[in-house]
Formats: sequence, C-alpha cells, structure tokens
Amino acid sequence: MSQRRRAVAARRPQGTGLEYGLIAAALAVAIVTVVAGLGARYGDRASAANASEIVQTVR
Repeated sequence: MSQRRRAVAARRPQGTGLEYGLIAAALAVAIVTVVAGLGARYGDRASAANASEIVQTVR
C-alpha cells in the first residue's frame, strides 16, 4: 500500500517554482505596461490642463 502511494507521488510532476516566478514576472510586466500607458494618456491631459490654468492665472 505505501509503495503504491510512493509510486503515485513519484509520477507527479514536481514544480520548482520557476513556473510561478515566470507567471508573476509576466503579470508584473503587464501591470507596469498598463499603468505606464494610462499615465501617459491621462498625464498629458492633466499637464496640459495645468499649463492652461497657469497661463490664465498669469493674465
């Protein structure tokens, strides 16, 4: 009985954690890409709005 359990356990693939690390790295790259894209998209609008407010305040 115990030999059968050992045989089943031996056939199971043993993950090294490398797969999880690669998945985590891919998710991190995706999140950074989305955040950078949103920052570039809406950051330009915010800085343009601030610039126009500054010009109106100076006048």
